[in-house]
Amino acid sequence: MDTVKNQLKYPQPAGQKKDCGFPVMGVVAVANHSHGGIVDTVKCQHQKHDARMAPQLLHTVKENDIMLGDRASALTNLPAE
Repeated sequence: MDTVKNQLKYPQPAGQKKDCGFPVMGVVAVANHSHGGIVDTVKCQHQKHDARMAPQLLHTVKENDIMLGDRASALTNLPAE
């Protein structure tokens, strides 16, 4: 059975009947394509857009790394050189 605390943080989608189904959690991840592994993740409510969560993963990007993403993941908070 799910906990009240978990339901508050990761609520069920609005289309689900009350007390039916499971909460939905969003996950934004950084994958390293040289070895195929996940470097780091950020959990959030499923309604949050990944572009709002991505800045929390900037610590995984190092100098000379190549970052691949869709137009929504354009990071405007990159530190100035």
